[in-house]
Amino acid sequence: MPTRTIDVASELTTDGRCRALARGLLQLTPHELTRLYDALIADPDRVVVDTVNYDIHSDSWCPLAVGLGVPEIAHRRGGVSSNTEAKRLILEVGCEKHGQFSLNPISGVAGNFFRHNRHSDLIALVDYILNNYEAMQQGYGGEVRPRQSLPI
Repeated sequence: MPTRTIDVASELTTDGRCRALARGLLQLTPHELTRLYDALIADPDRVVVDTVNYDIHSDSWCPLAVGLGVPEIAHRRGGVSSNTEAKRLILEVGCEKHGQFSLNPISGVAGNFFRHNRHSDLIALVDYILNNYEAMQQGYGGEVRPRQSLPI
């Protein structure tokens, strides 16, 4: 199967969905982003990339949860029984680690990024952020976005 080349730098300037997803991912540290990247490569089925934060049937978690290490925390606590419970845990862990944290809804955001090739789009974006982390923390597209006050 041919691979699709993604120009993330261009997508960040032209696609609202790419920018929204990047803002959400920038809540994570480089270590957390690396954890997410490694999971996307090693076991992509464990990262859910659709409308839920947690899929109870496949025990898959959303990208932010994976980055935060929430699956391991949930396992130590005896697991979670619903997407709602998982969402609460993700927000709890995110706030404990970062002081302020929000999940990154991109539903309704205009653009084509992260619609048809979600895993490959996410891998490309996480890789780009890791390689440009400091610059992206300072903002992109002329906008300065402090890490702790990202609008999601």
